[in-house]
Amino acid sequence: MLVPRFMMFTWSDTSTRPMPDDGITLLCTGDLHLGRRPSRLPGGVSPAPLSTRQGWEHVVRAAIEQRADAVVVAGDIGDRENRYFEAFGAFEAGVATLEEAGIPIVAVAGNHDAEFFSRLVDAVDADNLHALGTGGEWERLQVGTDTETSIEFVGWSFPRRHVVESPLSSYSAVETDVPFRIGVLHADLDAQASNHAPVTTAELRSTPLDCWILGHIHTPGIRHDENPLVVYPGSPQPLDPGEPGRHGPWVVRWTPETGWDADQLGTATVRYETISVDVRGVPDPEGTLPAISTAIEETLATIEQPGLSVLLPRIRLMGRCPAHGALANQATALEERIAIETDGVHVSPEKVVIETAPDVDLTDLAGDTGPVAYLAELLISLEEDDLDDSHQALLAQAGRAVRSAHSAPPYDLLRREGDDTTPDDVDARDALEREAHRLLEELLAQKEGGG
Repeated sequence: MLVPRFMMFTWSDTSTRPMPDDGITLLCTGDLHLGRRPSRLPGGVSPAPLSTRQGWEHVVRAAIEQRADAVVVAGDIGDRENRYFEAFGAFEAGVATLEEAGIPIVAVAGNHDAEFFSRLVDAVDADNLHALGTGGEWERLQVGTDTETSIEFVGWSFPRRHVVESPLSSYSAVETDVPFRIGVLHADLDAQASNHAPVTTAELRSTPLDCWILGHIHTPGIRHDENPLVVYPGSPQPLDPGEPGRHGPWVVRWTPETGWDADQLGTATVRYETISVDVRGVPDPEGTLPAISTAIEETLATIEQPGLSVLLPRIRLMGRCPAHGALANQATALEERIAIETDGVHVSPEKVVIETAPDVDLTDLAGDTGPVAYLAELLISLEEDDLDDSHQALLAQAGRAVRSAHSAPPYDLLRREGDDTTPDDVDARDALEREAHRLLEELLAQKEGGG
């Protein structure tokens, strides 16, 4: 029987290694994308204080405040060759500050900076900056701490922009008595068809390491909580609406009392968020403003992000209401009216999405025959998430249409700037539901007008 190569690795429990009495602290980040700025910023808001450079400065400051034993950067320091010089200046300044504080940096290349990563590291030329795995070869590095504890970092870097095979297929396990062993990798976790170094959770679990710090996915989170701990720190400063929620570097610690744990620092100054607002029964667009304002205030009250200066919510207006038709024509006007400043946070909607429905009884309409009944049945099925075969086929067709439109030439600039998100099944469902509501409303208006 053939055994996958990753299954040949053996897990070495930390209990077999001498563990120090003192803990360690790592400040972890990834996907800096220096040279870019968050998208959809409103006019009148200066982009400079909200740049990815500021995100890196916050990482550096946090590492010093946390008295980190090392800073880990899991790839994509820069954002393509044409932004090399923007990345260089910002990154070099942070490295110099950390060098003065005596904090080493361990970094790997991602898919976006593969072409210039080695040149960037050589140009910075700092003793505290350690590049691992350049050229796509696994590399090990031992770093000492102030408490004379050793940490072994194991890393691999993208040798080119696209890698379709798992980097772990070439990994060789080496047993050591170093108390802490950390893997650093830019990779697409549990995405077998990816061309960005696909790896599986099973592969990571089969390595004799205590913790994996991963880059590439900008949405932060703990993907596996023990043996080993697997963390995606995400981007320290969000770049587009596809990266909602809290952002900032992660503090990964080991202590004798708690073992391994990880906590996120909410240092980002920008935040994207989706806010759903129930506007049932609202007679006109003006009547939605109090409900929207209340929803924004409630959202701000739940956000724990001390340095937040700009909130860019996607406002989803939902519910059956007489204002449905007018709202569809006034979404842009609403976006302009909603912008507010509250408690030092500038709130400006990234987009207002009209997901309301005509104030009609779909059940009554569905009991008839003809186009109106068909649309009513479709909308009921979508609302109840109970689609029959014909509705499933229609949804699949909508998905193909949405993705085809997304790949059209007018979107090329957005794709080149990384300011675009490929539509998924949820987007297809939303598009189908919007079109069904629009057609239903037109048909009902024609019937009322005698057309």
